[in-house]
This record gives sequence, C-alpha cells and structure tokens, in this order.
Amino acid sequence: MILLFSLIISTISLSQVINITEKCNLATFVPDCSGMCTRNDGSTLWVVNDNDQKTEIYETDSNCTLLRTVKILNVSKTDWEELTADDKGNIYIGDFGNNSNNRRELNIYKIMHYDLDSTDQVNAGKITFHYTRQTAFPPPETELNYDMEAMIWLNGRLHLFSKNRTNPFSGWTYHYSLPDEPGTYDIAPVDSFNTGPGPSLLFWVTGASISADKQKLALLTHDKIWVFEPLDSIHFFNSPQKTYSLAHFSQKEGIAFAGKDGVYFADEVNKTISNGGKLYYGNMGIVSDNNDFSGLVRTTMIYAHEFMQLDLSASDLLEIFDAQGRRIIRQNLMQNHFTQMPVLVSGLYWVILKSGKEIRRMLMLKD
Repeated sequence: MILLFSLIISTISLSQVINITEKCNLATFVPDCSGMCTRNDGSTLWVVNDNDQKTEIYETDSNCTLLRTVKILNVSKTDWEELTADDKGNIYIGDFGNNSNNRRELNIYKIMHYDLDSTDQVNAGKITFHYTRQTAFPPPETELNYDMEAMIWLNGRLHLFSKNRTNPFSGWTYHYSLPDEPGTYDIAPVDSFNTGPGPSLLFWVTGASISADKQKLALLTHDKIWVFEPLDSIHFFNSPQKTYSLAHFSQKEGIAFAGKDGVYFADEVNKTISNGGKLYYGNMGIVSDNNDFSGLVRTTMIYAHEFMQLDLSASDLLEIFDAQGRRIIRQNLMQNHFTQMPVLVSGLYWVILKSGKEIRRMLMLKD
C-alpha cells in the first residue's frame, strides 16, 4: 500500500558522524538519566535519575552494573538535571531544571570527595543562584531561556549552559559562570552560542562534559553534540567548533568523556517512541560520512513539506504523535485508500508504523 499525506520526505545529509553503540540497560535502576559524570576518566560513571523524589546518585560501570548508591541527607529534590565533578573528585548536582522558567531560586549541591570515598550517606554544601536578567516568572515566550540541564567544572568555577525554550526558537544557549563554593550568587551570561535555527528538540542543550585534559568541551542535544576544541579556557565559544551527528534520536541528557576521544551517552525512557533508558558509547576519533550504522536501531529523520509517501502493507497501523507525546492520528490501514493529513503546525512529530511485531519509527520535521 502507498499512503499519501500532506508531507514530502527528503533524506538527511550527515557529515561527521560518531558511530555510537548501545552498551547496556540503565533503566533497571535509573530509567530517566538526566545527568552523568565521571571521577576517573570513564572507568566508572555517576548518574542521577529524573522524575522521582529520591535524593540519591548512583555509580555504575560500563555494563550498567550498579556499584554504589549514595544518599544525600540534607537536601531536597526539585528537578535534578546534571552532574559534574572537579579535579579533586567532588561531585556537583544541578537542581536547576526549570521547564516553566518560573523558579526563583536554583541550587547546586556539592558533595565532598572525602565523604564520597568513605560513606554512602552524605551531607552536601548548597550553592544558590538567581538570574539577574530575569524579572518575570515566567517571562514572555520570546524570553524562555532560563531552563538549565548542562554544567561542567573548570578552574574553580562551575559553568552552566541554558536550555532554550523560546517561542519562536532563537537558538541561543547562554553560558553562565559562578564559584564552586557554597554561597548565594547572582549570575548573568558571560557568553552565548547559537546552536541552530530549530526546532528546539534538535537544537536545545541537554547536557555537557569536559575532557580530562580540559581541551574538549561537548554540549549535547538529542541527536548531536557540539564540540569546542582546543578549548579557550576563558572564552569557551571563541574556540574552534565542530558538530558531530549521532545519527540516533532519543531523549539524551547524560554525557561524559572517557579517555582521549571516548564519550558515553545516556537517555531517558520515552514510551512514545519505545526507546531510552540506555547507556551508549562512541569514539570521536572514529567518525564516518555515511549512514552505515550496524549494531544499533536508528530512528529515521524525515523532513516534511507538502506530501509524504510511505510504502505500507495492508495491515499496518499508523500513529502520529506530537513532540509532547499526544497522539494525533491512529489509523488501521486495512485497505488501500488515500488519506488526507490533518493540518499540522510547524514542529516535530513522531510517525510510528506497526506491522505485526515490527515497529518503524520516524521523526518528522514539519516546516
């Protein structure tokens, strides 16, 4: 069967591609990994879970074996979104998720290395900050750039990178910097980088990592990373920059460098597209310029303009979801017919085709 919609498919042209491989299933203890870091250059990883109230962080190896659970006793959990570590092995937890841009007080919790090395129940120091430029909670849609999911440590300071939720999408991520010691701070952007034209799901920043030699900074989104190398330690975004496609779309929010070129990634479970909750590994020293990605199921990306043509069997089930997971279309295609697509606003949609036990997933960009 051929099904015609008011959308046309074109292929993505991929340039520098990191061939990531799925390592293991994190979802047994961290289904929604929202942040990741390492204290030992990737030998083990520390991860944090989103969407629960447990004030815990977890150490795992590259096989997703749970090694330790550390409970932080004296803190609360509003929206933990990131982990980073300094050269001494202190860990910082970013409680600064701010989806609605309406939080007035954001926090980072500092766990000292000697506590981490001696006990599984610790207290943390509290670093509190406010955005000096934010005067409305929430601000207008054109100014929704006070969410945060990305943080690194460098030279005694914490560096944060905003998650842009502006409408229309402006593309800017703002770099903030503040001391790594407990206290209360007012912060303003020190730099900015335009990730791209949108839509937001492909260009907002969801994580960050810095290499052990401090020469690479990586900013993460759901299907790519932006790498700054060699890193200017003062003006990050003056550094030479490359974009690496991961050729795989999922809700990736965790990233950690391992060795010279190795990178670990982690994603949250996404029930809409039946993926996530995994740990992945890639090597920046081994890149390709094609779509030959064996060993990992990819989510196909399609661009949509006026028509989309799909070859379907007579018993296929078609479902289309918006970016928030709301189902727009569910149609059992029992016979050949022409189906008119409802009017869709510009944005991202999931196209899911089910034929028996086989599921085909496509991420559709409607311009």
